[in-house]
Formats: sequence, structure tokens, C-alpha cells
Amino acid sequence: MPGFTVERTIDAPVDEVWAELADFGEIQKWNPGVTESYLTSEETEGEGITRHCSLKPFGSLKERVAGWHPGERLVVHIYQINRLPLKDGIADFTLHDHGEGTTRVHIDYTYELKWWAKLMPTSLLHAQLERGFGALLKGLDQHVTTNA
Repeated sequence: MPGFTVERTIDAPVDEVWAELADFGEIQKWNPGVTESYLTSEETEGEGITRHCSLKPFGSLKERVAGWHPGERLVVHIYQINRLPLKDGIADFTLHDHGEGTTRVHIDYTYELKWWAKLMPTSLLHAQLERGFGALLKGLDQHVTTNA
């Protein structure tokens, strides 16, 4: 499966960054690519919780937590992706104390294309996904550091 890695250092301690990631139903607060999000499971934390995300400018997807390690790692399985060429994906977030109250956030993202998308050149899609995850980290950084 194709994939890439994005990273960013956030000027906030690990527990503050984790608190935003762990508020799983509220990703629209800091991800500029998400217009609406909400939990679709009764549980609010831990492996197995699920959410729905509506995407900008169109489309939607569902996500399930496949790995939950507070303050260290969050693994998100992305599935039921509508109106996009992706079949599914895995976003693996790791958090590292970077010293002096900062956190290094590292995302490894792997994805599988829908059958028809495999017939097209994928370099543009890959670059667009990488930019999108970079914007996600920038939004997380701004949200955590400004409480906006």
C-alpha cells in the first residue's frame, strides 16, 4: 500500500496534544478538511470508538480507532470513504515529548485505492493527501497553541 509520513513540532506538552486527539468526535474543530464530525459509537474513548466526518468540499468517511495508547499513539482506520478514490487508510499518530514543553507529532499514513483509481496516475492524489495531512497537523498546532 502506498503511504507517506508527515511531522510537526507543536509548542505544547504531550498531554494537551493528546487531549485534542482523544476528543475523537470533535476533529472538525482543528482539521480544515472536515466540515462536520461526530461520534457514532456509544463509547467516547478507547479502541473501537467510531466517528463520521463530512469533508470539504464534498464527500464523507467513517473512522474507527484501531489503537489507543494515551499520550503516545492513536491509530485510526479510515473506511467507507464516499466520493473519493480511496478504499481505506490507516493514520498512525505518534506523540513524542520534544523537550521544553513541546510535542513532536508524527503521522504515518497508508492507503488503498479503489479499483478504478488504480487505473489513473496516482502521484497527484498522493501529493494532495500529503498536503491534506500537513494541513491537519497545522490546524492541530494552531488549535492547541491558541485554544481556538
